[in-house]
Amino acid sequence: MGKAGKYIVAFALLWGMFPAAGAEWKLVGDTAELKSPVVFSPVSDNANRFEYVGPMVEELFKVTDGTTQYIQECGSNNPLGDSIPLREADPDERGMSIRYAGKTDVYRLTLTVDGEEKSLKAERIELPKNLYIIGGPFNREIQFWKFQDAKQLVPDTQYPYIFYYKGVMRYNDEGDECGSFMFIPHLTWDDKYHPAPTGDCPIADKIGQPLDMRLNGEDNKWSIASDRSGDGYYEIKVDLLHMTMTVEKFEPDLIEDPFPLSVFAAGAAMPCGWDNSHPMVLDPIADGVYRWQGEVQAGDFKFLRRRGTWERCYVATTRDEPVHPGEEHDVVYEYNSFVEGNDYKFTVAATDPCIITLDLNRMKMRVDTEETIGGSGIAPVEELGGLTWYAWNHTLSLHTTTAVALQTHIFALDGRLVAQRNFVGSTDITLARGCYVVVLRDEKGLNYANLKVLVR
Repeated sequence: MGKAGKYIVAFALLWGMFPAAGAEWKLVGDTAELKSPVVFSPVSDNANRFEYVGPMVEELFKVTDGTTQYIQECGSNNPLGDSIPLREADPDERGMSIRYAGKTDVYRLTLTVDGEEKSLKAERIELPKNLYIIGGPFNREIQFWKFQDAKQLVPDTQYPYIFYYKGVMRYNDEGDECGSFMFIPHLTWDDKYHPAPTGDCPIADKIGQPLDMRLNGEDNKWSIASDRSGDGYYEIKVDLLHMTMTVEKFEPDLIEDPFPLSVFAAGAAMPCGWDNSHPMVLDPIADGVYRWQGEVQAGDFKFLRRRGTWERCYVATTRDEPVHPGEEHDVVYEYNSFVEGNDYKFTVAATDPCIITLDLNRMKMRVDTEETIGGSGIAPVEELGGLTWYAWNHTLSLHTTTAVALQTHIFALDGRLVAQRNFVGSTDITLARGCYVVVLRDEKGLNYANLKVLVR
């Protein structure tokens, strides 16, 4: 054999040690009808290994590099649990199958190509059946992340390893890690899903991007901004198969969601002036009721439903409507006051500390000082007959205009009795943050009122 012939033989032997350049390893057969194509991807740290992770069906298949098809060398044709050697297949041979593969099962197929030797192994991947989001944006307690505050995600109807959360997230002014969140498969701390990069991961500039995640390890988390700019409505998609999390924001329609997460105030009377990017935040104190406390200057103002835009405002019914402490005023909603509605403002005449309350249930607003509300610092927000109540700063205040003695029982939403009180005229009851059912009865045990109250 000449020198050239020796080079050809050596090259052929060397070539047989490596996968063919440009070969696309995949399955052929009935599995090719899967909605997720069964195509192998190279394993980055091993040039001889290729993987597919996804669903499978109990149908016959062969492995191919695009030119040659392969089946089991001998014995069992089921690669589940064991690595089975492969050989070239004759056209009329049946192929392999993963027995009892369920439609919702997820598998990892590992193909090893080492020269002429090839093998295939299948493993069933156990993925969680449930997923929860937990953290500061969902806290109802002051100091701790509570499992009862976790929100359960909804699984995809077609792909059981994909989960969705759609709802509100807002920076929590109290508690631990007020803007941080993560995912857990069970209501325990045994397993946790975190951002894959080291350190915490703000999502503000990553909207719409698939973000890598991992199971356990360093206790870093995703987060929303502490300046409340990240407060809002989110749709989150978690893919536990590909270990990614994708965040999108949305604005619910006014009809579907008449009460926004927060409302804002801007104008010459406000400390922010007419800067709608940094307006004053009215915090929700009850369903549809919002409050801000601070010092106003002589000037005008209106309310905003969103930061950074003059669309979707709550305005006065008359131009430059004067506001005096203790008075209620009508408000109207204007989607675009500059084009198709009015842009009437409320005006205050003096510089004073005040409390502004906006009630979207009744479309009313009022400005109070401590003098107009008896020094309590809190304006009434709800009325029913002779009963007035408000909830603020962990306190439920009840007032009646009659001399009737009332028996008060307060229940958590799970039915637990958390407080009871007998009073005439008025009472203050300290409660943890949360939603409660309040039952009031008179001295004869007859029902006086039933209330659903949010305490913040």
